[in-house]
Amino acid sequence: MFPYFKKHIWIPVILIYAIVEILINPLGEFCLNDDWAYAKVVHEFVSTGELKFSFWQGMPNIPLIFLGIFFSKLFGFSFTLLRLISIVSLAIITIVFDYNLKRFSISLLNRFFILFLFVFNPLTISLGNSFMTDLFQLLPCILAFQFMTMYFLERKSFHLGLFILLSFIATLGRQSGIVIPLIFAIIMIRENRNLKNIFLGIIPFVISLLGLFIFEYVAKVKQILPLNYNSQFDSIISIVSGPTLNNFKTLLYYFIISTITLGLFILPLAVSGAKECFELVKRSLTSKIILAIYILLIIGKVVFSPNIFPFVGNMFYHLGTGPVIMTGFDTTADQELSLYLKIIWASLNFIGGLSFFISVSLILRNDNKEKNISKLFFILLLIFYLLPLCFNYANERYLLFIIPFYFMAYVHSLKREINKLYFVMVFLPLFYFSAESSHDYLSLNRARMKATNYLVQTKNISPKNIDGGFEFNGWHAEDTKNYIPSHKGRWWFVENDDYVVSPVSLKGYSVDTAFVFSACMSFNFDKILVLKKQEQSKANLTH
Repeated sequence: MFPYFKKHIWIPVILIYAIVEILINPLGEFCLNDDWAYAKVVHEFVSTGELKFSFWQGMPNIPLIFLGIFFSKLFGFSFTLLRLISIVSLAIITIVFDYNLKRFSISLLNRFFILFLFVFNPLTISLGNSFMTDLFQLLPCILAFQFMTMYFLERKSFHLGLFILLSFIATLGRQSGIVIPLIFAIIMIRENRNLKNIFLGIIPFVISLLGLFIFEYVAKVKQILPLNYNSQFDSIISIVSGPTLNNFKTLLYYFIISTITLGLFILPLAVSGAKECFELVKRSLTSKIILAIYILLIIGKVVFSPNIFPFVGNMFYHLGTGPVIMTGFDTTADQELSLYLKIIWASLNFIGGLSFFISVSLILRNDNKEKNISKLFFILLLIFYLLPLCFNYANERYLLFIIPFYFMAYVHSLKREINKLYFVMVFLPLFYFSAESSHDYLSLNRARMKATNYLVQTKNISPKNIDGGFEFNGWHAEDTKNYIPSHKGRWWFVENDDYVVSPVSLKGYSVDTAFVFSACMSFNFDKILVLKKQEQSKANLTH
């Protein structure tokens, strides 16, 4: 058995992942984050046979939606079922990822560490327990990368055909998938600028882009194109076409914070390369200057930015993963932190920054002994995927797209085995945070589901008279579109708030009942309250 595990190192990783998933407990009929918008498309089609996109979604997400429809037709619509699609997808991604690592002759031990770090990254676990597009998007992308490298090695038309198909699927998932055939075109043309290479290089890009245009055209004709479709892309184009000094500051801020975040994610691997990086910096004046400038930029971010977190977006807050967006507690809002927590988070900015510098320094060092396509692919991802996001808004969950290729490029560039002791010491806290914070997040939402079911099913309260938080009200009151675009305060779809579901007590409301949940990460709350507006508060509103 053990020799078989050594040959297929993904097996023990997936087995441990399955155990962790059982402990996290992904079961429950509730939405998470933005996945209500995609689940609603599936539910609408299963119920009526009509394809109707949510106005909230900004991307096609065709492959995942149709996969959700397929399984919902077989087994009936269920949020748990949709969540399981992502969970199984992560297992498949792990197998394909290991196959890619093996093809690059990365050692068994290093493969094991990379797979572990990828699967139990907090972004991977959290997004993998939802119906969000981010995790599933990796499946066609990492498969496309596999067939791209196989094509460069063997030049078989079959591999090119599969790459084109997978690039097409990835692009119809999220528009950002277009970067995969774009990178392919750049590598092909860079390799040889003859007419044949140029033609073969641009074909996957043209087909994928054409797929997007056809989707947009058909959706417009049928009047089902989401209102927010391409919102991020349109903002980026607007900024690039007329950049200002503030745009440059935004780009710099998001780039710094994104690199810090990536550095924290690769930290258990990067510590093994610290000595190699130190030797490189000692010999290079350019490296010293770049490191000094980078540290100064991180100091500027910590001192002058109101966001002391090493993250930006809605996935992380100081006590776990989220987002928890309910009246009285919104993890997307600025949090009041103690001096102790501020010191911890400020320190993590520098740790993440140094980790990123170490890993990228080793990836970029001159080493012409072999053609390292994983390194080139990662560099081009930073240029054509990450940089455009930084012009507008580089949410930390968008970084999941980069992570497997980042890990692969780094370990492929490392000249030694990952240090077991260093890896375990740094990885264990990250592993604990990933598993427990995801458990708490799902546990909290399970309690919220019980609270809203109590109001709707037991007390017969209309969902329109309940503020159940972003996901609940998005699912039930999206049609009102009465949200605040600036996302300040209680910005989601609330019609009437006679009842509020919240983790904290609110002025003007009395507690009707409470639903307890288990929290392992020292949340400030361990129960969800059902709050009823007091008659005096209602009377004040009418005068």
